[in-house]
Amino acid sequence: VWHRSSPSAPWLLAAQCAQCHGTDGDGTGFDALAGRSANDIYYDMVDMRNRLNVESIMDRQAHGYTDAQLRRIAEYFAALPAAGDD
Repeated sequence: VWHRSSPSAPWLLAAQCAQCHGTDGDGTGFDALAGRSANDIYYDMVDMRNRLNVESIMDRQAHGYTDAQLRRIAEYFAALPAAGDD
């Protein structure tokens, strides 16, 4: 159980992602993350973090997270309902 103010709480870790992907992961104008497979999101972020040549802002963002933090972020977005899921 995550305490709302815990610095490792998934929604706090994902705050940087929300700037483009939205707080609900709907990805308005960007890729939607809500409801995607946690493994897909996680491995996408690991790939971005491990790139030697930074290609995008995502690569830069991913560099700031540990494997465990990336996993928490991925699980957070995967647990959100995808757009249209009511």
